[in-house]
Amino acid sequence: MKLFSNKKGGFTLIEMVIYMAILAVVSILVVGVIIMMMRAFGRIKVGREIDDSAEAAMGRMINEIRYATSTSVAASTFGSGSGKLILNTTDRSTLAGISTEFSLSGGAVRIKEGGGTYQNLTSGDVQVTALTFNHIVEANTSEAIKIQMTITATRGSYQKTANFYDTAVLRGSYWH
Repeated sequence: MKLFSNKKGGFTLIEMVIYMAILAVVSILVVGVIIMMMRAFGRIKVGREIDDSAEAAMGRMINEIRYATSTSVAASTFGSGSGKLILNTTDRSTLAGISTEFSLSGGAVRIKEGGGTYQNLTSGDVQVTALTFNHIVEANTSEAIKIQMTITATRGSYQKTANFYDTAVLRGSYWH
């Protein structure tokens, strides 16, 4: 019976190379998954930015159109990708007649109420590339506005463009 062994504890060179190769493969897989998740997050963020800006701008325009009494047809620009819409409306607090203007400038949808200043309705993270208003008159009994809007956003190398459409009837046009 042998009491002592000549073999020393530790790893052989081949075992170390195998362990390092396995660690390298696992590391590459983990980094690949992390990169894929970051790209997916970027795509989701871009989509969210576009949807949030579209919802804010469209919601405000539709609301103002519904409460307008008429459209200033001569001062508005219909059927153009850089459209302008001027609504004749009533200030809800003073009941005085005012105008509300929507336009596209510098890649943003803007609003101007009465004699006030322009305010952006869309986020600075997106670019509105087209804003088209179409005037719809039905047998001199009602008036509607159809809105078409194209929004683009970019994050890194990912770019997304989306189109949005909505139509609203001017409630004030029923009373004419």
